[in-house]
Amino acid sequence: MSSNRLIRPGPHQSALPRSPIAHIASASITGASTPSPAKMPIQFLIFRTPLIVCEAKYFATIDLLSGYWQTGMTPRAQERSAFCTQRGLYQFKRMPFGLSNAPATFCRLMHRVLRDHLWRICLCYLDDVIVYATSQRELLERLHIILA
Repeated sequence: MSSNRLIRPGPHQSALPRSPIAHIASASITGASTPSPAKMPIQFLIFRTPLIVCEAKYFATIDLLSGYWQTGMTPRAQERSAFCTQRGLYQFKRMPFGLSNAPATFCRLMHRVLRDHLWRICLCYLDDVIVYATSQRELLERLHIILA
């Protein structure tokens, strides 16, 4: 992960590895993170989606490979993502999958990026984008818009 620039050495290299159970317990006791709800609950997607795409006959799906790892973290968040190994203390530079607010943060980011196109030509849930259209030509035009 260090070669991929996802993590970096932490400021205190002499840190001793902690038990994962102790870390989880201390995080839940201290309230280290406040849950951040996703911008749009899944129930809303389930009930509204059929109404929007009922006339669509062609669909294209885009799965953002390692999407979370393409999202940078603030220095404060990097400090809070620290973890110990036998080789020392490390911090994530990019958002890992296991953080409690990672799905909501990534969902908000995707909704911000696609804000002009959501519910008109595409749908988005976490790292999946669905582009829909009534004809093949229209689908290609919409894919060009989304990928441009």
